[in-house]
Amino acid sequence: MILFVIIRLHFVINAPLFSLMLTFFSVPWFLWIMRPFLHLLRAARFLLGSTQGEVDSECKFKNRTVNRIEAGIHVRLPRTAFALKLHYESKGVEFVDAVDEHGSGVRWKTVGPADPVRCNLFRAARGLADLSQEKVAIEAGIDETFIARLERDDLKQINDAWLQRYEAFLRAKNVEITPAGATFGEGVRWIEHREPSLVRKSDLDT
Repeated sequence: MILFVIIRLHFVINAPLFSLMLTFFSVPWFLWIMRPFLHLLRAARFLLGSTQGEVDSECKFKNRTVNRIEAGIHVRLPRTAFALKLHYESKGVEFVDAVDEHGSGVRWKTVGPADPVRCNLFRAARGLADLSQEKVAIEAGIDETFIARLERDDLKQINDAWLQRYEAFLRAKNVEITPAGATFGEGVRWIEHREPSLVRKSDLDT
């Protein structure tokens, strides 16, 4: 009976729309809500310049725990995700809530380490946008080796045009690098309130 109804709906409703409905209702609501938090955790790790394995070891997690958390494979947000947040905060990272003017983000709790080329910030911004170095290189038209060396702080010469293009590309992806203030350091955040995969109550009511 259920199969019959599904087949009937497939023909009555536009096929792509029907597929979208099936995907939407097959995913628990809390997955839509927790996804931005996972992006923030990745951005915090990138800001610190740590690998997933290093964080696993520092937090005494099982192997690949951080990888599984950032990939969002858990049906519910695991307790280790909150332990991870506390770990990053203990290392000087601050998680910043969204406000009317902009979305949420991460930044140094105080003025961070010297970073004249902003290599840590570009890496954190890429992490917040959930982009690989390869994808940035292809979509932004920037040499992938330049991106890798920038994020390792291993550039002997600076291509300012590529830096500006990289930053403009990130802004087009709704991510920006934020300057330090009087009481906090630099960071990254979503420009607008529409974080990836976040369903707000106002969306559900329409």
